[in-house]
Amino acid sequence: MTLKKLHTMLQMALEVELFTIPPYLTALYSIEEGRNSVSVKILQSVAMEEMLHAALVSNLMNAVGAHPQVESGGKGQPSRRYYPAQVPHIARRLNIGLLPFSKRAVEDFMLIELPENRTKWKTGPGTYSIGQLYDQIRNLLVAVTEQLGVAKIFTGARSLQLSEVDYYGAGGRLKVVTDLDSALEAIAEISQQGEGRLHSNAAGDEAEFGLPKEVAHFYRFEQILEGRFYDRDDDIRKPTGPRLLVDWKAVLPVAVPGPKATPTSPPGIGATLDAFTATYEELLACLHQAFNGKKAKLVSAVPIMQRLKVQATEIMRIGIGNGQTCPPPFWFIES
Repeated sequence: MTLKKLHTMLQMALEVELFTIPPYLTALYSIEEGRNSVSVKILQSVAMEEMLHAALVSNLMNAVGAHPQVESGGKGQPSRRYYPAQVPHIARRLNIGLLPFSKRAVEDFMLIELPENRTKWKTGPGTYSIGQLYDQIRNLLVAVTEQLGVAKIFTGARSLQLSEVDYYGAGGRLKVVTDLDSALEAIAEISQQGEGRLHSNAAGDEAEFGLPKEVAHFYRFEQILEGRFYDRDDDIRKPTGPRLLVDWKAVLPVAVPGPKATPTSPPGIGATLDAFTATYEELLACLHQAFNGKKAKLVSAVPIMQRLKVQATEIMRIGIGNGQTCPPPFWFIES
């Protein structure tokens, strides 16, 4: 049990959170304008909360003296990897691509967010779910704090902590982390929003923040797949509430996983892809700075994300043959 191991596991958690966002955004941006409004709202809410989770992990890292790494390619930075790919740091086979909105995509999202009570594999050495990763981080944090003492663990400067003042809003709360109690609260918020509690589908925001009841990510995706909302009194087995209408055909024909577009196929696409790449690099650089003390950069990321949406949608309308269009060239980082 070492502080260095805790730092490593927190960086792993940050990379997992960042990995989930491009698949969710690809599905979201592939939906035709003005269609599937409820599914759009669900995808938007989950993507925003994943960004919140990344910010919470950065607060955890800064509180214990670690340094969040978001950029790729430089010395000491994680490597840049491309989809489809295995979810980083998860031992269970979980290969995720950038898919348009579809039943297959939503099924993949449910596998990413799979809660403990839905697991069927035999756990062994390693980490088999995102929830299990946070359980391991929580246990290690408690152990090293008991071993070394709060003063030697929570050494990070308070000025590095992001708060609600710095964040542009989503379900939940961007908690400042200064001690063991606030660190455990941050971990619980991440876990509950993603997987729900062990015997509940609730995200926990209703009780803690006075927000309307909302189910955790796994169950939000399940609502889309089942075509029904969870009723307020539903248990965690199946949604039985009002119908949720989904038009699976109101989607851009993005390649699955698609031939790789080149600057000559079709002509001129290279400049469009390069512009997207530059914007995504700018976004990750902005987040890296925000997570490492330049807090104003978090709000600065908002117009960059809006520009990225426009560019991604433009790319997904470019035909690449066989009636298909080009997927956006998102990547992720993995240390």
